[in-house]
Amino acid sequence: MARRAGARRAVSPTSSGGRGPAPPGPTLRVPAEFSGRYDRPAFAPTAAEVRMEVTVSCRHIDLTAEQRQRVTQKIAKLGRIVGGMERADVLFTEERNPRISSREVCEVTMGGNGHLVVATCAATDPIAAVDAAVEKLEHQLLSLKSRLQAQHHGKAHKTA
Repeated sequence: MARRAGARRAVSPTSSGGRGPAPPGPTLRVPAEFSGRYDRPAFAPTAAEVRMEVTVSCRHIDLTAEQRQRVTQKIAKLGRIVGGMERADVLFTEERNPRISSREVCEVTMGGNGHLVVATCAATDPIAAVDAAVEKLEHQLLSLKSRLQAQHHGKAHKTA
């Protein structure tokens, strides 16, 4: 039997293009002793499970272990703002020109989920440079988050 022009075909609710509910996402299969924590979909980790890989490297500067730990903690906290930020690279350099008062330069590059955010700051000591870079990154990440939410909800993006 031939279909007439403009007639619609019957579509089952489970096929693509159907009007029925979408099938549930994949779930994790774990032993019974862990069942309380893993009853959610496999692709939705909690905030506590999201870890950011932070790499701290230095050129012409020596950082103590305590300073490296503080830098790692400060940068890792930024991963909570926008989900999906997986890695952060922190590079410390020292300007060799003696006429420059802010010789310690910190460059932070954060990436993940198809986004790349970069901030470069200079100060008199490395920790002050990191604090300035964290402020810049926080502003950039909040802007990115509002842009992503506007795209998701179909609203216009408002710049700060």
